[in-house]
Amino acid sequence: MYVIKFYTPVLLTVSENSDNVWRVFEVIRGIKPPQLYITINSNSKNPNPKNFKTKVDWPCEIKTFFTKTSTDSPLEWFFSVADEGIIIEDTCLPDTSFFWFAQAMLERYRAKSSVLVINGTNIAGTWKSNHSYFFSHYGIAGGWATWKRVWKSDKKELDALFAEGVRDWTKTEFESLTIVPVNNLIEHIDGSPRRIPCASLKFPLEHQIVFKVDSSYDKCFANL
Repeated sequence: MYVIKFYTPVLLTVSENSDNVWRVFEVIRGIKPPQLYITINSNSKNPNPKNFKTKVDWPCEIKTFFTKTSTDSPLEWFFSVADEGIIIEDTCLPDTSFFWFAQAMLERYRAKSSVLVINGTNIAGTWKSNHSYFFSHYGIAGGWATWKRVWKSDKKELDALFAEGVRDWTKTEFESLTIVPVNNLIEHIDGSPRRIPCASLKFPLEHQIVFKVDSSYDKCFANL
């Protein structure tokens, strides 16, 4: 598939309904991240953390964090140990290419302060473009990636995205940007109306050369 080494930390969040967690884990296993962080809701019937450790059959640092109250932030914990990373919820099934795409975007836009989030979800399924991705004002949680620099500058907005699942950054002071792949790379398997089939992204990527929001996509998103 993609021959570049995968080196990006991955955060897997395990919810109260963890029936799908092992499907998600199998995709992660195919990527073999060197660092796997797992947050588990301690008030629900979730897999024992030891089960994850027995299934990790590649060189990997694995750490777990139990959220006991609504104020416990998985993102706070994650970005206390990682400078950037990919966040996957167990209610979402990622396409393998999402991880490679997210890693490439994290590296390319690391110093671009106007870019807040790398989306895995494309609500249109596919979007016509001459490039592999485009820019939007909307962020979608479930399968996404970001940097510690964003967390440090605006914890409130990222926590809101994590909790609510969708964020409209046209209403913020700086109208920050998100990155959207031309193909949907995250299938929401939690009964969400955004359950859109995945289609792998082709590599090498065709990069954008201008920072311009695709207004047609944003209009489509706003009308959902």
